Amino acid sequence: MKTKVTRKEARKHLEQFHLAVELVKVIKHFFPDLARLLKQTEDPRNQSYITYPNVILLMTRILSSIFYISSMRKTSQKFNSDTVIQNIWEMCGESASADEIPYWETINKYLERLDPEELQDTVCRLVYRLVRSRAFAGARIRNRYWQVIADGTQIHSSRRKLDAKSLYRVHNKGTGREYTEYYYYILEAKLFSIRTLL
Repeated sequence: MKTKVTRKEARKHLEQFHLAVELVKVIKHFFPDLARLLKQTEDPRNQSYITYPNVILLMTRILSSIFYISSMRKTSQKFNSDTVIQNIWEMCGESASADEIPYWETINKYLERLDPEELQDTVCRLVYRLVRSRAFAGARIRNRYWQVIADGTQIHSSRRKLDAKSLYRVHNKGTGREYTEYYYYILEAKLFSIRTLL
C-alpha cells in the first residue's frame, strides 16, 4: 500500500530536485572537465576486484559534501534512490552498472589508500580553469588584487596514534583522566568574492 505524500514533503522533494538541477548546470558550466579529471586520478586498488570506477567513488563523496550530509553513512541512506543513483552515474559519464552507488565503507577505504596529491592536482586544475575563464574577475579589489582567506581546519581526530604527520594534544595533564588526542590539520587558502556579502 502506497503511503500518502504530504504537501510539505512534496515541496521538500521539489526543492531538492531544483537544487540538483542547478548543481548540474554549475558543474557543466564551470567544471566541464570534472569527471574526466577524476577519472585520471591514479587508482590504488587492485584492478581485478573493482566494482565501482574511481570517478563514482569520488563524485559520491564530493556530492555528499555539497549537500552538507554530515556523515558518509548518511550519504548511503540519502542517496539510496534509483533517480539519484542514475544521475550520479550519468554525471560521471559511466553507464556500465548504474544500479547502485558504493557503500560508505567502500568510499572511506578507497580514500584512505588514495594519494592526496592526486586530488590536489585535480583541485589546482579546476581553480586554474576558473581563473583563466575570468570567473573571479569581478571579485578583485580595485580590479587588481585578489582577496585570499587562509584558514586552518581540523579534519580528523583520534585517541589512537595516527602516523608521523599527525599532531597531538595531551588533555587533563597530570590527572588520573589524562589522555592524548591525535589529529590532522589542513591549511586552506580560498579566493573570496565580496559579492557573497551582498
